[in-house]
Order: sequence, then C-alpha cells, then structure tokens
Amino acid sequence: MRRLSLVTLFLIFFFLPSCLPSTQLSERAIVEAIGIDKTADSFTVSIVYYNPESNNAENSQTSFVKHTAKSISSAISGINSKISKKLYFGHNNIVVIGENAAKNNVRSILKHFESDPQTKSDICVFVAENAEEIIAHKDENSEVNPQTILKITENSLNLGEGCEYRLYKAIATDRGYCSAFVLPLGKISEEKSFEISGSCLFKDGSLVDELSKQETRGLQWYNGNIHRSIISLENYDIEVKACETTVKTLVINGSPVFKITIS
Repeated sequence: MRRLSLVTLFLIFFFLPSCLPSTQLSERAIVEAIGIDKTADSFTVSIVYYNPESNNAENSQTSFVKHTAKSISSAISGINSKISKKLYFGHNNIVVIGENAAKNNVRSILKHFESDPQTKSDICVFVAENAEEIIAHKDENSEVNPQTILKITENSLNLGEGCEYRLYKAIATDRGYCSAFVLPLGKISEEKSFEISGSCLFKDGSLVDELSKQETRGLQWYNGNIHRSIISLENYDIEVKACETTVKTLVINGSPVFKITIS
C-alpha cells in the first residue's frame, strides 16, 4: 500500500505543470561587463550587455547603460527599469572597480558579487582610475571589449607581469591571517588599447598602495607565482617556467633583515 502511494505521488508531481518562473532569451539582457564607481554618497554602476532579439544574431547588439543610486543593488535595479529587460550575470566576464570605490568599499563590492548566485566565482576583477571609462570605451582602431580585456589580464598573470584577478582568490586571501590581497590595475593606454599597468594592494579592506608593473612582477617572484617569464640579459634571454621562493629572517646589528632566495 505504501509503495502504491509513493508511485501515485510521483505520477502527480511528474504530470503537474512547472510553477517556476521562466524568462525567454529575448527578454534577457546578458551582461558582459560591469563597472563600479563611487562618489561621496552614491554608486554609479555601468554595464555592457548583449541584447538578443529572438534567435536572430543579426538583430542582436551590445549596449551600454549606467545608473547612480545609494547602493550597488539599487543602481542595478535602476538599470533593470531603464532597459525593461531582466539582467543576467551568468555570462559576465569582468568587474571593474573604480579607484574611489576601491579605497574603502572593496570588501562590500566583492561581497556583493560573491553573494550573487549568477556571478561566477572566478570572474575577472580589477581596479581602474575610472571604471566607466573602461566599460564604455569604444574606438574604431582598437579592439577593447570584455573578451580582449579578460585575455590581456590572464596573459599578464601568466607572464608574471600582473597579479591574481579571480574573485574567489581575492576573497580567500582577504579572509586569511593577514587580511591583505592585490588586484590588477588596468587602464586605457595612449594608443587607445587596454593594458595592465600594475596592481593595487589592499589591507583590511582598504586600498593602501599602488604598485608599478615592475614592482608587481617583483611581488609575483616573491610569492613564487611565476609560471612563464622571460629574463632579458645583455646577450641572451632566459625563459623561466617556475620558481620557488624561501624567506629567512636574520638579525644584523640589532635590526631585522629578510633574506629572500629565488630559485
């Protein structure tokens, strides 16, 4: 009798129509990049999104929109109202944080995206002087778009010229014993192309310093994060595929000295 009841219950649920809400593809705005800027008392969220019209690729287009509000969530809600479409963050490639937003708000920004069920944990996050400038940049002579920005950021890390950019890595390091982490620093160059110009150092959730590209490379050597790099000497080049770093603390003449060995 119990078995018959279970079978009956299964059949009822199987044939019942789904009550979950559904959204057609043409009703979605597929986010490709998002920028966060901060003024004295508000956030400006800039978004580049892909606007699919039915299944016809010729009728789809990439658009830019922004909105200012008291919080990031409110700004995103304002964008939803402007475009009359439901924003979808599952295909988002990059998050750009403006320097003013990064100074004292980086933890709340990272937490916002960490808690968003649609945002990927390995999404690319970096800092720029002005996030909107990166997001909205268009130039006929350059190919600055979310895909190329992501690739350039990845390559800079692999070559030892950049630093870790993935969301979950920054959050995990921030929650570590020293509460410090770095994020890449990006900009639009004079040639109107995107480049990683250095990195930003955060301590206890605040931006404390900016490192040049050379200093960032030194930090990567120190952390043993070199996976592929070229050292140019006078007559030849050396390709480095990995490195190991050891640090010893010495006391010389009453002062601490750190001896760093890289092999």
